[in-house]
Amino acid sequence: MTFLDTSLLVRRFAGRRGRGIHGIEGGICVSEIARVEFPSAIRRRIRDGTLDLDAGLRALVAFGRDVEACLRVPVDAAVLDRAAVLVERHPLHSLDAIQLASALLAADGVPGRLRFGSVDEGLNAAAEAEGLEILRA
Repeated sequence: MTFLDTSLLVRRFAGRRGRGIHGIEGGICVSEIARVEFPSAIRRRIRDGTLDLDAGLRALVAFGRDVEACLRVPVDAAVLDRAAVLVERHPLHSLDAIQLASALLAADGVPGRLRFGSVDEGLNAAAEAEGLEILRA
């Protein structure tokens, strides 16, 4: 199982190759906050001109379709409690702590080791310190 942070989802869906979640072995897990963070990031890129409208719309449609096949971790009290502990241990922004807490809670129910993927090296470092394998993508 691989947990993908929104930053990596944006890179995979809106990057030059637009490969989405294809090519990642095993199941994919995401936090429910990706349903808000992803379109926010895509719309921001469209507005600032770093992503053209057609590519952005294709990324939004593909993400909406593909995320349905992912295991989605709800942002509930358990995730928020874990995130609050993580910000004490690591220099994380609040949404990054929620992403990592979601991954850690998902890992509790996964046999073997959960892989964690993010573009943010600080978040990857915190995930690795918490015992997760880092997806180098």
